[in-house]
Amino acid sequence: MDDYDDYGGGPSPLRMFNLFSMLAPMAGMVLFASLWGVAILYVIARWRHHRSGVVDGQLGLKFVLHLFRLHGYQLLLLGGFMLLYSILAKGNSDMRSPIWRAAMGFLTAGGVVFGAHTVLLMKTNQAEQPLMGRMYSGLSLLITGLIAMTGLVLGTQALFAKGDMGNEGRGFWSLVFVYGTAWVVQGAVFGRAQLTGPSPDGPGAPGAPPPPPPPMPEPMRQPLA
Repeated sequence: MDDYDDYGGGPSPLRMFNLFSMLAPMAGMVLFASLWGVAILYVIARWRHHRSGVVDGQLGLKFVLHLFRLHGYQLLLLGGFMLLYSILAKGNSDMRSPIWRAAMGFLTAGGVVFGAHTVLLMKTNQAEQPLMGRMYSGLSLLITGLIAMTGLVLGTQALFAKGDMGNEGRGFWSLVFVYGTAWVVQGAVFGRAQLTGPSPDGPGAPGAPPPPPPPMPEPMRQPLA
């Protein structure tokens, strides 16, 4: 595949359009999580707290904070992908400059949103009632993994295609590197939290051992005379 055209010796605009159009499923996954995934999380969290008898007065607040934190994190990953692609892509500075400038914008916005809402979450009862945080962690892991898998499939297709894989292949492998690394790290953190963390439903969770009975008064321990 020829990666260059007659317009300044740079990558063809049509090829660049094809690259980003093939990444449309990534945007669709994030949009789906925004519209439906978080709503499902809220319903499940309410149901689990109602079933376990736990009253969490900060559930709605944590739901909103985790929502913005999730999107801030995804903006960071998107900016990282675009920055890496701007480094690996072949072409002149007129082509690469808009990409890395957009990447810096995503990284800055994502860092501000993610950092601010992480600090705000530390002021809530997240440590005592971690259910909402764990559910959002699972949703974020799902989104990141799906994007990484999509990039892997597209990258291997470009790798085994006839001819040079061009900038499309470099873009796909940039996607795999950034999102794949995040996928592994998130999976390890999520798995460790599930195995070693406190119960997400609080002390009243079904299946939890009942509290020990109160000690019997001393006169009742002695047999009746």
